[in-house]
Amino acid sequence: MSIKRYTANKDNTISSAFKVNLSSRATDSNMGSSDILEMFAIYAQAGSSSLEQSRILVEFPVSQLLEDRTAGRLPESGSVTFKLKMFNAEHNQTVPENVTVSVHPIVKPWSEGGGLDMESYLDEGSSNWNSASLGVPWITAGGDYLSSSYMASSPIEMSYSQYLDTGLEDLDIDITPLVEEFLTNQAGNSTPASGSIIFNTTNAPTSGDKFKIYAYNGDYNIFQFSNVTGSSGKTHFVMVAGNASQSAKNFIDTINVSSSIKDYVAVTGTDNDLTASFTQRVSTFYGNTVISSSAAANVATVTNFAGGTGALNYGVLVKLSGSLEDGTNSRSYYTKKFFARSSHHGLERPVIEAQWNSAIRDDRGYIIKSSSLAPAEDNVNNIYLYNKIRGNFRDIPDTVQATSVTGSHLLVQLVPSLGSTPVTASGRVLSVQAANNTVQFSSGSSTYLAAQKNSTGIYNAQFAYGGAETSLYDVWTKRTISGASKIDLNQENVGTSGNTTADFSGVSNVTGDTSAFESGSASVRATLTIRITGIPGNNNVFTLTDAGSNSKTFIFKTDSDTFNDAGNLDSGRFIIGIQSATTPYAISQRLSTAITTDLEIESSFAGLDTNTDVYTQLYTGSAFTINTDASDSHYSNPQYLTKITNLKSSYKSDEQATFRVYTRNRNWQPNLYTTATSKAPVDTIRDAFYKLTRVADNRTVIQYSTGSTPSYSSLSYDMSGSYFDLDMSILEPNYLYEISFLWKDDLNYIEQKEKFKFRVDP
Repeated sequence: MSIKRYTANKDNTISSAFKVNLSSRATDSNMGSSDILEMFAIYAQAGSSSLEQSRILVEFPVSQLLEDRTAGRLPESGSVTFKLKMFNAEHNQTVPENVTVSVHPIVKPWSEGGGLDMESYLDEGSSNWNSASLGVPWITAGGDYLSSSYMASSPIEMSYSQYLDTGLEDLDIDITPLVEEFLTNQAGNSTPASGSIIFNTTNAPTSGDKFKIYAYNGDYNIFQFSNVTGSSGKTHFVMVAGNASQSAKNFIDTINVSSSIKDYVAVTGTDNDLTASFTQRVSTFYGNTVISSSAAANVATVTNFAGGTGALNYGVLVKLSGSLEDGTNSRSYYTKKFFARSSHHGLERPVIEAQWNSAIRDDRGYIIKSSSLAPAEDNVNNIYLYNKIRGNFRDIPDTVQATSVTGSHLLVQLVPSLGSTPVTASGRVLSVQAANNTVQFSSGSSTYLAAQKNSTGIYNAQFAYGGAETSLYDVWTKRTISGASKIDLNQENVGTSGNTTADFSGVSNVTGDTSAFESGSASVRATLTIRITGIPGNNNVFTLTDAGSNSKTFIFKTDSDTFNDAGNLDSGRFIIGIQSATTPYAISQRLSTAITTDLEIESSFAGLDTNTDVYTQLYTGSAFTINTDASDSHYSNPQYLTKITNLKSSYKSDEQATFRVYTRNRNWQPNLYTTATSKAPVDTIRDAFYKLTRVADNRTVIQYSTGSTPSYSSLSYDMSGSYFDLDMSILEPNYLYEISFLWKDDLNYIEQKEKFKFRVDP
């Protein structure tokens, strides 16, 4: 599957429009059960500068997205695009042209409500323009959404937009970053934001100094130092004391005891309460808010809230953007309508559509020999391993995707015959990066090609081959790397005086081949190898003795520790830098090439000690032919016959269907012998796309994705031809649908004449 749809679980229209009498407003009206959603801005209807607005609230079931991702039905972050889709509802009124629609994350939970009336606004209830839910007003009338006015920082965009030319367009906006933050929070991986105010011990706050602190939901309090206590609205007065420390304590106590944001922001005092450390009580990047101060710089140092991650799923607010809605342009924009989640138009309900490219391009049926006439990318062949166990795709146990030094990696060898010596091919290989001693993919030539996971249980290897063999077998092998990373140490001078001692008793996960430098002679230097079998502990030390019998002590330190260019510690020790324990075996060399005149540590690691690596064969594929693509001396424009070989007349709405697509050249003319003895040839189209439309109204459900990233409607192919998967649950039951195909021929796209219809039943 390359498309999944998640229909909204809540939506509503909220409005400040005047009612029919043009005196009272619809700010308490609810339209949560209407089958239409509406946004507009009306200027000067009830007066020379009156303003009426309508906005849309919509929320989606992120828990279902996380469930599908956990189950492998939805790709990981970075491999999928999430689109907010809302569908135009035609009506007989005017529509706003040449406008921009903006979408903002909502920062407070809200109720949908059961109101229906969008004309006279007679149905009242929450949510509405004034309140998010019963008895809970919005902080700002018209809905609380993420705003740059109070945010100090954000890991993603705070709003998303689309330009509407005619005003009749559907809404189709990429909100991938926001949905990924929703998923982070849904998985329980959000972090709270924190900030601080550090008061100066000698310059105490004075009466009138103010600090404004925002909560994650946009609510705020102002704390003003004064000679009295108490509060007025959102302002709380903090008693000025005789010294900075006591004034700071009064400030902290006021926040924790008297303020209205104490349920959202926690504060603790340290350093005699001169440091006020704030934490947002809710984990979300919405908490990366501003802490503003009117105090002089020598009174307090303010650090805004930061470090919050994840987004609370309260849905999004959809409205006309900026000056289009706020009356700046002194004109009306009336009215844009969309179908709501309760609409009987099943395909037009608001959805988050997940799109990704799941196309598999398996060249096993036609492997080509590298040619100097072809661009490099056209010489690349892809082969796949499909690990299906008891009818289901399963990951091969104990294999990792590069980056980790130890563990097992999946490799492929190409052999002319079973048991023979593998050939050398160019393609994706594993390589050890000396800088941080990790295993990564790179391009190169080898007898071992690196395989990469495509999806659950499906693995891919790429190669280009220009050798003399006309057929090859693929042998899939698991390489278990058990060797450790190592550092080679060498005495600077030759001679047996370099055969000195080494003491590793002070460091974990580091051992030496021997307890001393050895092999020093009249013509060679003494050497010693230490092996890193795990992350050494921070501040672990070991001692070496140089040729002059002087002891040298070395210390492992994290990258966050600082040291000078010579690599020296205050006591004359030398540093080997290590990264955090969350990055196993990733070690950075922090030593000068020549430490002293008689002791040397190489400036980079020697790599992996692979003497103990184990290779286990897992699977051997069938032989494939190495074909040679010949250039033509004449121009040809092939045309194809297309057929879905396994098409059924109807499918169930919960069915996951695979459509097998057969293509062959129309000009193939078999004689009697070939017809009787041969299968019809399969001409695989490497760049092919499908489109899906509803026959009743010719509405396009899935478009050709020729210009889209990701290309979600690309066809896969293997030895048997092309195919694609379709999740029938995205289609409305009791309708007939039609599949069309588009083939890419060089720079041209050719739509096929054949159409294929099927019905979806409940």
